[in-house]
Amino acid sequence: MVARFGFGTLGLARIEIVALPDNSASRRTAERAGARFETVARHRLWVRDEARDAAVYALVPGDVMQP
Repeated sequence: MVARFGFGTLGLARIEIVALPDNSASRRTAERAGARFETVARHRLWVRDEARDAAVYALVPGDVMQP
């Protein structure tokens, strides 16, 4: 529902979800939401003053099932 709101009402072209690569729970949540894994972006996140890699997932309007 949130993705449909973002694409339909707000006119977003893309929704990204980023998670630490070793955070399997967050990665599973992104996948259950229908997001597709794209890449691991190097030094994408800062955690406790340390640059960390991030697993990047994305949704685009065609990925969201219509009601």
